Amino acid sequence: MVPVLRKAYNEAFTKESYQAFLNELEALHPGQLDFRVCETPVFVDNDFKHKMLDACESIIDLICSPSFKSMTQSAIPAKENVPNEYPHAHMIAFDFGVCSNASGGTTAD
Repeated sequence: MVPVLRKAYNEAFTKESYQAFLNELEALHPGQLDFRVCETPVFVDNDFKHKMLDACESIIDLICSPSFKSMTQSAIPAKENVPNEYPHAHMIAFDFGVCSNASGGTTAD
C-alpha cells in the first residue's frame, strides 16, 4: 500500500461521492445492486503491481493451455458437469490476498 495515496483518497472521500458512485452503478445496471458495495481501491507501487500482473498472466497461460481441461476434469464432481459447456470461460476475476512478509514487504497469495 502506498500510504500517501491512501491518505489522500480517504481525505477526499465523502458520503456524497459514494452515493454518486452508487447512482452511476445503478444507472448502468438497474436493479442489480442487491448487495452493499463497499470496495475501495488499493494503492500499490509499480513493483508490486507488476508482480500481480505477472501472476495473472501465469494463471491465464495455464488455463489457456490445451491440457488444462484434462488436468482439472477430476476436480469437478461428475454431477456438477455442465452439458455442452463452452470450451473457454466467459470471464475471469482475480482476487489477491495481500500480506506483509517478515521483512516488511508485500506478498500476494
